[in-house]
Amino acid sequence: EEQFRDEVEKMEKGEKMAYVTSIERLGIEKGERLGIKKGERLGIEKGERLGIEKGERLGVQKGLLEAIDVGLSVRFPAQAAELLARARSIEAIERLRAITRALSSGEPLEAIEALLGSAEEPSE
Repeated sequence: EEQFRDEVEKMEKGEKMAYVTSIERLGIEKGERLGIKKGERLGIEKGERLGIEKGERLGVQKGLLEAIDVGLSVRFPAQAAELLARARSIEAIERLRAITRALSSGEPLEAIEALLGSAEEPSE
C-alpha cells in the first residue's frame, strides 16, 4: 500500500494532474447545461427575428406583385401575362417598387419592359 501511494505521488508530481472535486465537476456540468440552454434560446430568438423579417419582405413583395398585376392588366392587357411572369422572377423590392411607380405614372410599354429586364437577367 505504501508503494502504491509513492507511485501515485510520483505520478501526480511528474504530471501535475489537476484534481477536480465532485462539487467542481457538478458546477462545470451545470455551467455547460446553462450555456447550452442559453445558446438554444438565442438561436430560437434569432430564428424568430429572421422569420419575421423574411415574412415582412415576402408580404411587401406579394403586395407589389399584385399592384403590378393590376397595372399590367389595365394598361397592357395583351402583354400582361408575359410581363407578370417576368415580374414574378424579381426579388428586389426596390425594383418592384420602380415598376409599380412606372405603371401608375403612365410610362409606355417600352419603359416597363426595360424595368422588367429579360427573364434570364438576375433580379439583384
